[in-house]
Amino acid sequence: MSASRTETIVVVDAKPTLRETVIPTVLGSMAVRSFLAGTLTGVCSTFLFQPLDLVKTRIQSQLVAGVPQSAITSFKVIPIVTQILRQENIFGLWRGTVPSLFRTVPGVGIYFTSIHIMQEMAGPGRTSTETMLIGVASRVMASLSVLPFTVIKARYESGLFQYSSVFGAFKSTVMTEGFRSLYSGIIPTLLRDAPFSGIYLMFYEMLKSRIKSHLPESNWTPVTHFSAGLAAGLLASIVTHPFDVIKTQIQLTSDPRQRRLLTSARSIWARNGMRGYFAGLFPRIARRTLMTATSWTVYEQVIRSIGLLDGPKRKVPVRLTSVS
Repeated sequence: MSASRTETIVVVDAKPTLRETVIPTVLGSMAVRSFLAGTLTGVCSTFLFQPLDLVKTRIQSQLVAGVPQSAITSFKVIPIVTQILRQENIFGLWRGTVPSLFRTVPGVGIYFTSIHIMQEMAGPGRTSTETMLIGVASRVMASLSVLPFTVIKARYESGLFQYSSVFGAFKSTVMTEGFRSLYSGIIPTLLRDAPFSGIYLMFYEMLKSRIKSHLPESNWTPVTHFSAGLAAGLLASIVTHPFDVIKTQIQLTSDPRQRRLLTSARSIWARNGMRGYFAGLFPRIARRTLMTATSWTVYEQVIRSIGLLDGPKRKVPVRLTSVS
């Protein structure tokens, strides 16, 4: 009696590959997703609003050059833009984009990741004070991480330094002024960024909750995200702007004696009075409010979208042979 052979095709789990184990695990982390979403918003907002940041820095750099208060037009936007277009063409408005990307992309990623982690730790029933403290702590960590790039960015944009590359700027700054110069302006930077983020996040969450309570979920669109971001960014920008002026002046000076907070503040007052503390206010308000509103709008939409990253487990056919 002869044995007959039959073949049966069954589907079993294949041995998972690196792509199917490590990558989904990494991408499955909400902290990683927050960082990736934050870096994406950083790239978008940097390219969109770099001209506003450049104009703001150019206006504030005149304080270092000692422009007196009587030169009223020097603090206006149109003359600065006209000068840039005449001397550097339209692409000059994007001067400093590379160091801005070095600063903004990881900075925004760290910022949103920190916010996500601390919000998870605090839980859903957060008070306004807790929300503000989360914003402050997140911005402090992000600002300290990318401060050297902030210094180089300010110098690139000011037009007072002639750098050929980001690496050349770092090398020149460290060789002529020491490594500590890369952290110049750390106190006014934190006094500007920490309150801004705390105030912004508190009002953003309050406005977002209020709008959501009056609108069905289907109507909670990016337009309302953007509106809440604009309103929160406007208030936060005005309150923290004097520290932005002081920060820029400290980072642009080569004299270590002029890098003290009170020394810089007094010199601005002596030359320009109260007006000096609000130099470049309009382009900063425009950039900061639009940038933060855009960042949070893009971030919220990306976070929703990347929930679909996990794919199904792969199945492969295996041929089994049985003998009967």
